[in-house]
Amino acid sequence: MKKWRKAVPGIARRLALAAVLSILLSIAAFASETGGGQADVSAEMLSSFQSTADTMIKTIMATVPIVMSVMSAFLCVRFGINFFKRFAK
Repeated sequence: MKKWRKAVPGIARRLALAAVLSILLSIAAFASETGGGQADVSAEMLSSFQSTADTMIKTIMATVPIVMSVMSAFLCVRFGINFFKRFAK
């Protein structure tokens, strides 16, 4: 385990863990459904990944206006400080 941690950087480990959990959770959701039809794991995984992507896009679209207003206020303050520093010298 220690060799694996040293070989793979932290962000790659997190991405690999997220991918494995996504696959396992979609398979678990497929297994919990009862039905008489054929098992189509690829379609179920596709729909679960699509719903995850939709949720992520909705979250991003909800947070973008807040982030943009905070960043614009920060930039205005920073440019204002730099502007007045030029005249203060």
